[in-house]
Amino acid sequence: MNHHDTHPENGYTLTDEEFRSELLKMKELNINTIRTSHYPPTPVFLELCDEMGFYVILETDIETHGILRRYANVAYRFDVDSEDWPGTDPRWRKEHLERMERAVNRDKNHCSIIMWSTGNESGHGPNHEAMIDWLHSLKDGRLVHCEDASRKGDYSRADVISNMYHDVQKLQNMAQDPQIRRPIMLCEYAHAMGNGPGDVWDYNEVFNRYPNIIGGCVWEWADHTVIKDGVQCYGGDFPGELTHDENFCCNGLVSPDRTPHPGLMEVKKVYQDVEFELIEGGVRIHNNFNFTDLAKYSFRYVVKREGVVVYQAALPSVKCAAGESVDVAIAYPVIDNSAEYTLDFEASGMMHNLLKAGAMQSVVVATEQFVLRPYDFAKSEPEGTIVIERGDDWVMAFAGNKAVLFSTESGEILSYVSNNRDVMKQLPEPWFWRAMTDNDWGAGFHRIADVWRTNSRKPLGATVEEHADRLVVRGEFQIENAPSYYTQTYTFLADGSLKVEVAWRKGEEDLPEMPRFGMRMILPADYKKFTYYGRGPWENYADRCESSFLGRYEQSTDEQLFHYVRPQESGNKSDVRWLELMGSEGRGIRIEGLQPLNVSAMPY
Repeated sequence: MNHHDTHPENGYTLTDEEFRSELLKMKELNINTIRTSHYPPTPVFLELCDEMGFYVILETDIETHGILRRYANVAYRFDVDSEDWPGTDPRWRKEHLERMERAVNRDKNHCSIIMWSTGNESGHGPNHEAMIDWLHSLKDGRLVHCEDASRKGDYSRADVISNMYHDVQKLQNMAQDPQIRRPIMLCEYAHAMGNGPGDVWDYNEVFNRYPNIIGGCVWEWADHTVIKDGVQCYGGDFPGELTHDENFCCNGLVSPDRTPHPGLMEVKKVYQDVEFELIEGGVRIHNNFNFTDLAKYSFRYVVKREGVVVYQAALPSVKCAAGESVDVAIAYPVIDNSAEYTLDFEASGMMHNLLKAGAMQSVVVATEQFVLRPYDFAKSEPEGTIVIERGDDWVMAFAGNKAVLFSTESGEILSYVSNNRDVMKQLPEPWFWRAMTDNDWGAGFHRIADVWRTNSRKPLGATVEEHADRLVVRGEFQIENAPSYYTQTYTFLADGSLKVEVAWRKGEEDLPEMPRFGMRMILPADYKKFTYYGRGPWENYADRCESSFLGRYEQSTDEQLFHYVRPQESGNKSDVRWLELMGSEGRGIRIEGLQPLNVSAMPY
């Protein structure tokens, strides 16, 4: 984890207890390595790291990132071969060496430090080489880290090959390259700005597969803001700023007040040191700790039938040395074929209580979920009959107390009524846009994907099929701003339910990535009770869902929007089988997926 000393009211000053609380929280989250980006921290921080058992990459205070902007109207790029960088200029040699020497001489007795780092994003030249040579002359057994040397392709001096933000495939290619004979790491990866990070699981799968990759440090721990008149402020919020990076300092896994972001739970899951493997008649537990026996942890498991607990039990004491595995027999009732069943495991241990000095508390350190029997999305259509009425440009169908009205010219749904009341305030419509995340903005995705911002569409025609037990209305549309074709098929069934199927096909033009493929509807404001069976309880996405287990969750729509420093896309739930949104009078809507759904229910 990359860590800055930061506080929303006290700047770079934290109390000893605030540092302790921060590090204890990291321990709860299975974080074991800290890069002191990008300067040596206050000594008490290192004392606490010694005490708690962190690995520390101690970075000296050298950063000349700003030189990238030394020329007006010149593109931003890391021109590390340029002679302009202070690391290449012999006039700056003494200053480079002094900063490294001061950091080492101040902190060399801290047992938590496993690497010395020559700085961050400061080019690479003879002055860095002199720093590395001086560090090697100490022969203190610590590795030397220099990311900019790897950026330049110089692997001759630093002890580790360290890069930033390589994609998973490139990292895997490096691990398989026989010419690379040093440990590989990512000193920064999984940029956690705003609603992120994604793909942490994929990165760590590669970390774990290749022994020559020693891991990486997520960027970064905490969002940086300054509280001004009760408001969180960042770049551009202060008078007289000529240059700023807007909210680019808000890229942590916790908010400035240390509220965990949903993405932090994914990091905890990925970093856990206990692994579960389902085997015949039991579970194989792998102890991936380096020093700790599993005897200090307690284990339990739960069987759920479509999210409802039907059986739970504790495992007997699990004794398993570091680096070893053990098989444990488990028992649970026979499951039937009528529903989805899941098996959840949990390991917990005692850690210091953050709120009460000297007290201990039980903390979950590892979890896993297995699907014993998958969900059956196939639905048998209800029996019965419906009543159909036709007009010049419309068709209407009735089933009990429900009715639906369609345009026969476009195939669009015009009304859906239950007990003479509209089920929705605004009926479903194609929706290809979503709010941008911070990382989207950084990548310019709001410009790249702008053609999807509106869903302007032109009807191309409709077909109507009338049957005794169902009405099928199909409409085809041309998406105008992103030239392509969209088909929606509504089937009104004998029980009054409405089956919705949609399809999209590309036109002749190449189009940018679609931000979202789905439908949007607006429901009555009092439909606040949100119950669903899917992944949760926190927000999750296709690339960030390993920590979010299938379950039945009861929430409020008011809980769905996570308050990132800058408002953005939030609140998605993935692999949803069904959901209900209910109002205060017991009225509402139930939606069942024909396949796993992504769903968000926003309170606006």
